[in-house]
Amino acid sequence: MNIASTHPKLYWLGLLLLTLTIFTPAANAEDPPSLVRNWGNGTPSNGDGNLQQPADVAVDSAGNVYVADKGNTRIQKFSKTGTFIKKWSTSPAPLRPTGIAIDENVVYVVEGPATPSSNGANSSKVQKFTLEGELLNPNALPPDVSPNHTTSQWGSSTLYNGADGQLFSPVGIEVAENFVFVVDDYNGKIQVFNKYTGQFLAKGDIGYYGIRANGIAVDANPSDGSQATVYTSINNIPGSGIWKYTFNEITTTTPPTYNLALMNAPFHPTVSPRGLTVDKDHNLYATLSAGSGNKITKMDGSSTIISSWGANGNGDGQLSSGESMGILTTDNGEVYVADEGNHRIQVFAYPILAAPTNLTATPTGNQVDLAWTDNSDNETGFSIERCAGNTYTCFGEAAPPFTEIHTTAPTPDVSTYSDSGLSPGTYTYRVRAVKDTVYSEYSAPAEATVAAAPALPAPTNLIATEIGSSKVAVTWQDNSTDEVGFELMRCTAQENCSAPALVSVSRRTGSGSTILYQNTNTATLPIAPNTTYYYKVRAYKGTTSNRLYSDYSSSANATTLPLPNAPVLIPPSTEPTSMLTSAALSGSKVILRWTDNSQDETLFRIYREECQGEVCGSNGSTFTAPANKTELLNGITPPKPDTVFNYRVSAERSLEKTVNGIKIKAVDSNFSSTVTLRTPALPTAPSNLVAQALSSTKLRFNWTDNSSDETGFRIERCTNAECSTFTLAGTTLSGITTKTISVSSPGTYRFRVRAYRDVSVIFNGKTSKITELSEPSGIVDVTTLAPPVLTATKSGNNVTLNWTYGRTDVPFFIERCTVSSTPFGDTCEAYSLVAAPVSGNTFTHAIPPTTVRYYYRVRPIGADFSTFDSSVPVPVS
Repeated sequence: MNIASTHPKLYWLGLLLLTLTIFTPAANAEDPPSLVRNWGNGTPSNGDGNLQQPADVAVDSAGNVYVADKGNTRIQKFSKTGTFIKKWSTSPAPLRPTGIAIDENVVYVVEGPATPSSNGANSSKVQKFTLEGELLNPNALPPDVSPNHTTSQWGSSTLYNGADGQLFSPVGIEVAENFVFVVDDYNGKIQVFNKYTGQFLAKGDIGYYGIRANGIAVDANPSDGSQATVYTSINNIPGSGIWKYTFNEITTTTPPTYNLALMNAPFHPTVSPRGLTVDKDHNLYATLSAGSGNKITKMDGSSTIISSWGANGNGDGQLSSGESMGILTTDNGEVYVADEGNHRIQVFAYPILAAPTNLTATPTGNQVDLAWTDNSDNETGFSIERCAGNTYTCFGEAAPPFTEIHTTAPTPDVSTYSDSGLSPGTYTYRVRAVKDTVYSEYSAPAEATVAAAPALPAPTNLIATEIGSSKVAVTWQDNSTDEVGFELMRCTAQENCSAPALVSVSRRTGSGSTILYQNTNTATLPIAPNTTYYYKVRAYKGTTSNRLYSDYSSSANATTLPLPNAPVLIPPSTEPTSMLTSAALSGSKVILRWTDNSQDETLFRIYREECQGEVCGSNGSTFTAPANKTELLNGITPPKPDTVFNYRVSAERSLEKTVNGIKIKAVDSNFSSTVTLRTPALPTAPSNLVAQALSSTKLRFNWTDNSSDETGFRIERCTNAECSTFTLAGTTLSGITTKTISVSSPGTYRFRVRAYRDVSVIFNGKTSKITELSEPSGIVDVTTLAPPVLTATKSGNNVTLNWTYGRTDVPFFIERCTVSSTPFGDTCEAYSLVAAPVSGNTFTHAIPPTTVRYYYRVRPIGADFSTFDSSVPVPVS
C-alpha cells in the first residue's frame, strides 16, 4: 500500500523523496508532423474567439473544433480553420471545464472547482450538450442523438474520498464505445460510467489523490487483439509517467460487471505528462510540460518512441506549460493541441501524399502485371489491394472486400507489381501511396481477367518399386514436349489423397522418355518401413509463381519392407562370474554379446559413443561383425579405464535392384536398445617400494599393497640406473608384498612394482586371459653387495682376522685351507670350517708353531644356512 494514498499529510513528503529516471528518446523513427495553423491571441482574454488556459480540445464529424476554455469557464466552438462560431458556459464560476470529448453528436464536458478547497466541490460533474451547446434534455433529444440517453449530467462529491460515481476536481474525459472514462483527480481514481445513463461501472485506483493526474486516452480495439487499453498521465509521485490499464467485461450476467485493472505503473516513465490521445493506428500521443521540455511525443503500443516535436516557447509549433494541455488526433492525420500556457490551439499535420494515377492491370497467364504513375515525392511505399470480381461487383452494394496483397514499403518510387499464382477469373485492383502510417487517396480501380490456360498431357505408366525399408523408386512416362518439370505427390491412402506435393522434379526429357525419381528417407520426407505409399505425378510449365499443371497420372503404389528385426544387446550381469553377457573387461577391452533376431541381415554394425560426465556422444566409433555373429571383442585405443561408453548394435541389410537400367542400393538397419558399460578402473598402484641388497646376486623387495582386486604383482627391472626400459623380473600372488630377486651379476639395477589383474573371457569358443596393469610404483635404484674384504694378522701363535661387509645382520663361516707347493705354484685343495657362526667382523684363531702356510676366508651365512659371497682368501705363514 502507498502510504501517501491513505495519509494525505504525507503526500508532500513523498514528493520530496521522488526520484525519476528521465528517458531520452532515440532519433525519430518517422518525420514529425508540421504546424498547419493555430489561433488564439497568445495572451489570456475573454473575448469571443480568445482563450484563457485552454485545457482540452475535441472535433466533431463535420470538422468543427470545440475547446474547453478553462480560464474563461466556458466552451467555445470554432470552424476547422479557427473561425469563432459560438460559446456557452457549463456552470457558474468557480467551476471550470477541464476536459471535453465528442461521441455520436453529443459533447461530453467534465468540470471541477478552480482549487481543491473550493466550496463548489459538490458541483464537480460530467455534463452532456448538443453540438449547439444546449444541455441535453432526455425528454427532447435532437434527431441526430441516440434515444438511449436518460440523463444530462452526473457527479458531485464532498472533499476527498467520494463514493463511487461521485467526482471531485475531475481533470480528463474520454468516450469509447458505450463508456465514459473520467480522471477523478482528487478522489485518486479513474471512474467508468455508462455514457447513456451515467451509471457507475468500474474504477481504477491511481494510488494518490490530488496528484495532478491529467489526460486520459482509450484504445478500444488494440492492435494486438487484447482487451480495451486505458492510459492516464500521472505527475509528482514515484512512478510518474503514463500508466496503463485494461478494461473488460468480467461476467455475462445482466447487467454486466466490468473491471479496470492497472497493468503498468508506469507504462512509459517520463516527467510532467499532460494530455493523451490514441490514433486510429493504435499509437499513443502525449503532451509533456516543462519538466520534459514542452513537447509532443508519439509512441507505439510497446512504449517505443516514434517521434517527438515541439519546444518551450511561444513561437509557431512551440508550447508553454499548463495543467492539462489536451491533445487529439483525427482520422485524417491531424493533431490538435491545447497550448494552455500560450492560450491558443495549434494544429499539426503529416505531409499530404498525392494519390497514384493511371493504374493498369495486364493479365499474363495466371499473373496480372500492374503499373501506375507515382505522383508523390515523399512516400515510403505503395499499398496494393485486390478484390475478387469486376469493378461493378467490387463497388456494388454487397461488394466483396478489398484486401492488401502487397506493400512496397519501405521502398519508395515503385510503380509496378506482378500479382502471380492466380486462378482463372476477374480481379479488380487499386493502389495508394503510404508514408509511415499516413495513406494517400486511392487510385482509380483497374480490372483484369485471368483466362484458363491450355492443358498439358498427363504423365502415364507410373510405377513404384520398393528398395528395402526406406527407399522407393518411382518411374513414369513423359507425354509432353514443353513441360518444365513434374510434381510428384505421395500419400498413405489411395482415396482422397490431398497431401501437398512431395517434390518438384525439374527435368525435361522430351515426349516418350521415362523419368526416374528416388524417394529416399529424409528428415523432411520420411519413409516408414512396412508401409504402402501411393504416388501420382503431374507435369507443369511456367515460372514458379505462374505455373500451369497437367492432370495427375493414375496412381501407383509400393510397400516398403519391414526393417530387419533388431538384435538384443545383452546387458552386463550382476554376477561377477558370468561370462555370457556384455562386459567391460578392462580399460582397453569390452566384450559385447547380443541375440540375433533377424534372418536377412548382411552384417551387424556396432556403434560406440564415449560419455564425459552426463554428456555422451563424443568420440563416436563404429565396428562391424559378420552376419549371424553374436559377439564382438571391442578394443579401445588408447585404453580408457573408468570411462562410460554407450553401445548399440544394428542389424543391417543391404539391397540392390535395377530400375530403368540403373542400379539402386538401399541399406536398412534396426537398432538395439543402448547398453551402458563402464570400463573398470586400473588396480591401484603399489607404493613405498623398498629394495635391500642381500648379496652380490640377490636383492629383496618390500612394498605397500593399495589395491583390493589385484591378481598379483609384477616386479620389473632395468639393467642400470639410467635405463627406462623395464622387463619382468618376478611376480607374486595377490596380497604378497615381498619378493627376493636374483641377478646374474653384481651391479646397480633399477626396479619398480605394478599390480596386475587377470580377467578371463570366452570369445569365439575359446577362453583367453586379459591382463591389466596398474600404474607403476615409484622407482628404486639398488646396487648389489661386494664380497667381504678380509685381512689377517699373525702374532705369535694367533691369527687375527678382520673383515668388512655391506651387511651387519648376518653371521659368518671362518674357513681355512692348507697351502701345498707344486711346480706350478701354491694350491689350496679344500677349505675346512674353523668356526661358525661368527658374528661381528673380527675373529682370533690360535695355531701351533709350524712352517705350514694357510689361506683363510670368511663367508656370510644366509637364513637357510647357505653361504655366499666368499671373501678373497688371505694367506697366513
